[in-house]
Amino acid sequence: MQTKHVSIYILVILSIIGCDFTASNDIHGTIDRQTDLLFSTIVKQRRDFHQYPELAGNEIRTSRVIATYLKELDLEVLTDVGGHGVIGILNGEKPGAGKNIAWRADMDAIPIELNEDVNYKSNYAAINHGCGHDVHMSIALGMATILSQNREAISGTIYFIFQPEEETFVGANAMTKDPAFIDLKIDEIYTTHVTAFPNNEIVVKPIEVFAYQKQIKLTLSNSISNKEIDSLYNFISSKIRKGDKNLNSQDLSIAFDSLKGIKNLKNNYQNYRYLEKNYAIDFKKHETIIKSFLYHTNRKDDNLYEIEEVLQNSEYSKHLIDLAYIQSNPTVLNNELLTTNSIETINSIYGTNTIISSYGQIPYFNDDFVYFQNKIPGVYFLLGGSDHKKGIKTLNHTSQFKVDEQCMKTGIKVFSSLILERSNQM
Repeated sequence: MQTKHVSIYILVILSIIGCDFTASNDIHGTIDRQTDLLFSTIVKQRRDFHQYPELAGNEIRTSRVIATYLKELDLEVLTDVGGHGVIGILNGEKPGAGKNIAWRADMDAIPIELNEDVNYKSNYAAINHGCGHDVHMSIALGMATILSQNREAISGTIYFIFQPEEETFVGANAMTKDPAFIDLKIDEIYTTHVTAFPNNEIVVKPIEVFAYQKQIKLTLSNSISNKEIDSLYNFISSKIRKGDKNLNSQDLSIAFDSLKGIKNLKNNYQNYRYLEKNYAIDFKKHETIIKSFLYHTNRKDDNLYEIEEVLQNSEYSKHLIDLAYIQSNPTVLNNELLTTNSIETINSIYGTNTIISSYGQIPYFNDDFVYFQNKIPGVYFLLGGSDHKKGIKTLNHTSQFKVDEQCMKTGIKVFSSLILERSNQM
C-alpha cells in the first residue's frame, strides 16, 4: 500500500464505523463489530509493512507511514522520539477523570530470509519482518482507529507508542529518556508479541516472562587444545546447570502446542540455569576466546563468581586468563496487580477462557519493553499466531516464520477493550 492510499482506506472505514457506534450502547460489542469491518484494511497495512521492512535504526519509511495514518485519525502525533519513534495521542471526551494509558508496538525488522510463498514478499534481500513487528504495528493502528471512533467512551488519554530498535535493545531505553516521552506522564503501559501459540490465544503471567540472559566471555591461554576446549565447556556446563537436563531450543514445545506448552512451562521452565549448548570460539595471537549465553531464572544468581570458582578448582585453572560478562539484558517484568486486573477485565468481557495463565520463564527470547516497565507499571502479553491446519507456525526469528493474520483481529478487539477500560479507571 502506498502512503497516499492510506487516507482513502481510513476515510471509508471510518464512515462505516461512525454509523455503527451510534447504533449501539454496548461499547465492547461495538468494538467487536468495528474490528470486523476494519480487518481488511489492517491486513492491507500489515502486508505493506511486510513488503518494506527496515532494520533497527533505519525505520524511516515505517515511521512516516505510521505518522500519516495517525494524523488521518485526528490524533496529535509526536515524531522522532528516541530515534525514529512515533507517538499518537488520543484524548478521551467522556466526562470525568481518567488515566494516561499507553500501548506500545515495535517497528524494526531483522536480517533474515523468509521461506514464504506470498505476493507481498519483502522488497529487500535478507531483510524481513521475521519476528512479527509488522503484525504488532498493524494491531496498534487498528486499536488507534477503533478507539479514535469511541472518544465519547474514553475519560483518560491513550498513547500509541511505535518504538524503533527493539531488536538491538536500544529503542525503548532511548524513548524513556526523551523529554517528549517523559512529559507525557503515563500511568500504565501495555504491549503484545505474536508468537507460536495457536491463533487467537492470549497468554500472560506476572513478574518475569522470559529468562535472564547473559553473554559470557571466557579468555584462555593458547596452550589449550581444541579437544580440551570442548571438554572444558562441557565441564562448566555440567557444574552450573540447574533444572531440566533436556532444556534446549529444539525442545521448546510451546512453539507447537499450547496445552503441552503451558504444561512444559509449568514443569520444566522454572528454577533453571544453563549454558547454551553451542558456543563461539575465536583464536587470537596469544589467547583463545569462548563466548556463550547463560540463561537463568533467579535474578540474584552470581553466576560469574560460581563459574570462576568452578574453573579455579579444576584442572583447567592453568588455562584461565579472564572471565567477564559482555552482555546482560534485563527481562520483561509484568506488574502483578495490573496483570491480575487485565486478566479479570478481558475475561469478563470476552469470556473466561480468553486469557490463558502461563507459568515459568521462556528461554531464548527477550524484549526491551522492560525499559518502559522500569519507569511505568506495565503488562506484556503473548498472542498466538499459528494455525497448523494451514501450515502456519509462528516460529520467531526462523526462516519458517509465518503468521495467521486472523490473530490481528483478536488483538485489536481484545486489547482495545482493555485499554479503554483502563483509561476510564480513576
